[in-house]
Amino acid sequence: MLDHMLERLRRELTVDSERFAGVAGFCARDLVTGSEISLLGDEPFPSASTIKIYILVTLLCQAEQESSLLQQRISIDTRVPGSGILTYLENAVELSLLDLAILMMIVSDNTATNMCIDRAGIDNINATIAGFGLKNTALRRAMQDAEAIAAGRENISTPHDLVATFAALHAGKPTPAVARRALDIMSKPFSTPFRAAVPDSVRMAHKPGGMPRVRSEASLVFLPKRPYAFSVMCKYAMGDNVEQAAFLSEMARKTHRVFATLDDTNAFGQGLSAS
Repeated sequence: MLDHMLERLRRELTVDSERFAGVAGFCARDLVTGSEISLLGDEPFPSASTIKIYILVTLLCQAEQESSLLQQRISIDTRVPGSGILTYLENAVELSLLDLAILMMIVSDNTATNMCIDRAGIDNINATIAGFGLKNTALRRAMQDAEAIAAGRENISTPHDLVATFAALHAGKPTPAVARRALDIMSKPFSTPFRAAVPDSVRMAHKPGGMPRVRSEASLVFLPKRPYAFSVMCKYAMGDNVEQAAFLSEMARKTHRVFATLDDTNAFGQGLSAS
């Protein structure tokens, strides 16, 4: 019956994805059984800010070898436009590398991201990606590099790779301490399409991303008995940002409804919650 529930979900999400004005793919994995459903699961999409997951993990791995790394104070001299807040501040700012990493994840600050990339190193970040066993994810450029974007040097990932990443973190990889801290940072409260679809009482680690005609989000939802990882990626989007966000929210809502039901039923489908 579990397979029937997931197959029903796959069909429903596929219909919604094919109605999306653009190209959309998704992947969902039951972290108890390992069962997975997807559409365009191995299709490369522009990663947008979901690539920042690997920057964070690389910094946390480096901090295991250099205990003072995250406490280093950094002056914010060069500021990058786009998402975030640092580019809009008017006075000199000095923050710890950890604070920059948190800004990178919570408000997708591009200035903070580029400083984190400089400290972590692109080669090291791609080594982290390889360490997760991912074949279709790569960091190829810093944020807001218009020349690289025009030349097609795009940061990429896939719905499957993003789900595999959260599944690995849930399993305590690359190390239990790094995984725990990365998930804690990505569980801090902030508003996203996925977060809007899952009750506030349910813990969720997640990272959204968006660029012109691109939208994505990946997550780990900590249901007590049925944790799951879920991702949606879009490209060639023809609708506006509101329409794209609504699509991601609806995909996440339908997925959570199924997994929350599995979390709250026995093997025969009987609900367990007190009436």
